[in-house]
Amino acid sequence: MTPRYVTSSILLSSLMMACSSAKFAGNSAANNGKKPESVLPQAVSADPSLVSMPTIAPGSPVPTCADGVKITGARIAFVIDNSGSNSSTDCPTRSAAGTTNFLDQLRYACSGPTARESAVLDAYDLLAQVAAKAPGDPTAESQMAIASFPTAGNQSTGWQQQIGWRPMLAAARGEIANSLLFTRSPGGLTPYSAAVTAASTLFANVPKDDRQNVVILISDGQATDGNPADVEAKAAALKASGVKVYVIIYGGTLAENASSQVELMQRLQNSNKASSQGNWYSSNYASFDDYIKKLVGVNGQGGLAANVAGDGHLIELKSANSLSETVRSLVSTQALKCSAR
Repeated sequence: MTPRYVTSSILLSSLMMACSSAKFAGNSAANNGKKPESVLPQAVSADPSLVSMPTIAPGSPVPTCADGVKITGARIAFVIDNSGSNSSTDCPTRSAAGTTNFLDQLRYACSGPTARESAVLDAYDLLAQVAAKAPGDPTAESQMAIASFPTAGNQSTGWQQQIGWRPMLAAARGEIANSLLFTRSPGGLTPYSAAVTAASTLFANVPKDDRQNVVILISDGQATDGNPADVEAKAAALKASGVKVYVIIYGGTLAENASSQVELMQRLQNSNKASSQGNWYSSNYASFDDYIKKLVGVNGQGGLAANVAGDGHLIELKSANSLSETVRSLVSTQALKCSAR
């Protein structure tokens, strides 16, 4: 299968259409060998009493609904990978900041705003504008929470809530911006179990209302978990609770990064064995090869990252440069909705 990216042009073409469901094609097992879809499907009905997705008029950055229906905000949890590889994929003008205690990994500091910061803040600005266009309508107001993984204290399984649920209003922007400064100090591995646990925790006690609950997991690569099956089970439970899950990968496709990921996992396995800690992977797997097939897939196809996202919810980008545009497009067409109320 030829590696593909969901490019910004494809996403922008989808903004002109009312959508009933997301069909971002990715490298999940279910769509192997299928021709990628270039646009999202049109809504099946124009009945304004039915829920549909907003559209964006030419020249306007803010999504709107058709006459007779109103826009409904979303509750969005951004779960952001801050692993050490981000020092290469999303770290403007980096400088060495010492070593970590994990595989002698050199740690870097980023001198300015990362693409991850900009993407979340752009989404915040977009949704603040949406709320401002419907003054006095609390249902048009969106909410945001942010979590990161891993942590400096736990580089293999840690996660941290950076900020709890906040209204996406212009007055709260500074607080959101400060909560994203962690992205300028990347370090550690990529534990998807931590990411899914963070998302599940954030949504555990949210009130039930008309907003869609959405997780946007942003990462620059493959997962490093020792028990992929457990992570998939947690992700399935999260989706079953009514939360939509999207995974955005930047820095190349999972297929392109598969070989380097296998090499990293072999290093971790060898390090564990050398220090008498046993296998890096859990006892569910008979061998390292069986484990790798579940974690990375076959040649990067159908691995953990794709399965956490689910069919159609994996987005792969060439670089972090298009994160902002991609996140804005995703929020506009898949998180917000239009409904009569």
